[in-house]
Amino acid sequence: MDRLLGEEHRKGVLYILTTGGGVRRPQDVLSMEEHYGWPRNHREGYPDLVGPEVGLGRDADEFNALHQNIQVVLVNQFGWSQSLIGKRLPAKMDISDLRRGTDVEFGMATYEPFGISPLEPLSCGAICVVSNVCGCKGFVDHVTGNKGTPNVVIADFTRLDHDKALDEIKAMSQLERDNLEWKVSADVARQIVQRLARSDAQLQELIDTGKKLVSRMGWDQVLEEGMIPMLQRIRAMPSNGG
Repeated sequence: MDRLLGEEHRKGVLYILTTGGGVRRPQDVLSMEEHYGWPRNHREGYPDLVGPEVGLGRDADEFNALHQNIQVVLVNQFGWSQSLIGKRLPAKMDISDLRRGTDVEFGMATYEPFGISPLEPLSCGAICVVSNVCGCKGFVDHVTGNKGTPNVVIADFTRLDHDKALDEIKAMSQLERDNLEWKVSADVARQIVQRLARSDAQLQELIDTGKKLVSRMGWDQVLEEGMIPMLQRIRAMPSNGG
């Protein structure tokens, strides 16, 4: 994707919001920001990188050193406000502003069968990238009638060149798995760049289709189209006693 964006003279920033050290105090945030430019830059050890954040920070540094058009900013903090992120954020900014400014949301979880947080920026015109084994994919299929949508890209890392038996899949080498991930990632990158808005009119189209999707993802729709019919089917089933 770095090369594809470069061909159009475009830039991208991936913000990773996660923390393994809890909420940092406002005074620590200001100190880190002043002394070494946190969260763009990091140092290992509390109040900065701790635990799993250390490896993620090193990965971000390596990525940034090798890419020119896309950079990663690890924000190891809960929240999105000036007191939590630093003075470079406008005083009234909050997490909703981050959502509104999102072009692409990555949420390729394999462990979230019910949560739909990776789809939250849809109404802001964002392109949401989700895993094919996450519950979000099934939810999108349901609300679109399995027709897909330009607002959602499905990353299918289980797609093989040909059918394999379970034993063959389990026996795949690291090289084979890496090659598969590289191939799928390249395809996902192409889809994202192709779908990115290049004009206000195209952005408005993404906003309109995103809002239409969101209108079908509320709890009323979940209850009416999913939960209640399921309970009715269960109620209609014959009991064990006949």
